[in-house]
Amino acid sequence: MKLAFRHTGFLALSCALSLTVLSCGNNKNSSTSTDSTSSTTNTMAAAPADTTAANTNANSNKDADFINDVAVSNAKEIAWLQAGIDNGGKDVKEHAKMMKKDHEQLAQQVKDYAGKKNITLPADQDYSKDVDMGNKKGKDWDKAWVDKMVDEHQKTIDKFQKAQNDVSDAELKTMITNTLPTLQKHLDMCKALQGKM
Repeated sequence: MKLAFRHTGFLALSCALSLTVLSCGNNKNSSTSTDSTSSTTNTMAAAPADTTAANTNANSNKDADFINDVAVSNAKEIAWLQAGIDNGGKDVKEHAKMMKKDHEQLAQQVKDYAGKKNITLPADQDYSKDVDMGNKKGKDWDKAWVDKMVDEHQKTIDKFQKAQNDVSDAELKTMITNTLPTLQKHLDMCKALQGKM
């Protein structure tokens, strides 16, 4: 009797399981609902990854844009500093030599950084042709040159300060932080020279 009861119980359990499996297989709405939920979940899960990738690319672009901008503006400033060495009076020549050395070091840092980060810099150009002081000579030339240096250094400092918040790469942030005091020293020096003219 016990054996018959167990056999009947086992048979009932088997039938129940079979019905469950069959009903699950035939219920298309359930399957569609699961697929649709699963598909929605997968789409939603992918969205943050895409957004993160977009943000990373945007940050990388800001870093590359900044370093390219610095490469060009620094090369132009070196041309102006060379003009000061070639054409300026004694004080202008001395200040231009000192500043040129610092700007050449910055140019090398920019090249090294771009190389490490696989950033293509603009091709080197001769910006000396852009140095135009009109027909000025002597003290007038020196004064116009110093005014230009004050203006350019202020613009560069503003650009670097803004970039501290815009760029994302830690190494680039460090370069900016380390360069700002030198730029400020150049600006202060040019303003002092400007005051003597």
